[in-house]
Amino acid sequence: MANKITRVLATLITASGILVSANAMACSEHDYLGSVCLVAASYCPQGFAPADGSATSNQMLKSILGSDKLPSLQAPAGTKYCVSVAGPYPTRP
Repeated sequence: MANKITRVLATLITASGILVSANAMACSEHDYLGSVCLVAASYCPQGFAPADGSATSNQMLKSILGSDKLPSLQAPAGTKYCVSVAGPYPTRP
């Protein structure tokens, strides 16, 4: 059941234009800039910022998001969504 919820959530987030980490939404140092991951903690790992709608000064991240603010995503209790602020810039196909 949890896997199905994770897949549905990943599909919804991807459909909204936000990149989602391919490895079951876990954070990794290899995630693209702007990708979103879910952590079971009250903080984001190094290289990630909370997806709480706060402002960003990162110009490359702004160009991906189309905004000067990070997405504001509500996570289930005991978890947190994080946005990669230090990964490689994604290339277009």
